[in-house]
Amino acid sequence: MTKYMNAGDILKRYASGERDFSGIKVKGENKSCANLSDANLSDANFSSVNLSGVNFSNANLTNANFNRANLSHANFSGANLTEAKLNRCNLIAVNMNAANLTCADLDSTCLMDANFIGAYMDRAYLRCADLGGSLLRDANLKYANFTGASLIWIKLDGTDMRYADLADATLFDSYINNVKPSLLNLESAIPLDTTNKEGTHLFNTIMPDGDVIEVSIYLK
Repeated sequence: MTKYMNAGDILKRYASGERDFSGIKVKGENKSCANLSDANLSDANFSSVNLSGVNFSNANLTNANFNRANLSHANFSGANLTEAKLNRCNLIAVNMNAANLTCADLDSTCLMDANFIGAYMDRAYLRCADLGGSLLRDANLKYANFTGASLIWIKLDGTDMRYADLADATLFDSYINNVKPSLLNLESAIPLDTTNKEGTHLFNTIMPDGDVIEVSIYLK
């Protein structure tokens, strides 16, 4: 049975020492810059709520629903977001350092300037997401789906992208280092056919061998 609570009540109970808020649905009131670190918020529903700057570090957010929420500058470092729903969210400058986003759904989400350093994103969905300026150093992106995503000015250093789907994704002024070509399938990059709409577009991108791509190419 769903438990409806407003944000003010959650924070009061958190301040008194309670940490288990699994299955709650937050209604009405918006709360920014609150502290919910280490809380159990699995299966919670925060859809369309303003949670900018909230501290969710080390929280259990398994299967939580954040669809269309404002989470800009929120702190999810070390949080468990396995199978969380984050569609069409505002996640600008969010901190996902070492977070677990296995099978999380971030389709059509704004993730500009986000920190995904050391994040585990195996099989995450990021279709049509905007990751411009994001840091993905040492992240695990195996089998992640970046179809149609914007990967402009991102940094991929030591990132594991084996079997990731980059169809129709766009990279511009991106830095790719310590990502083996065989892992990212960069060895198959060929000159862009402007009549072919499929493929990952690379322009002015630093490749693993140090070469800078100064013309558009795509990975098929």
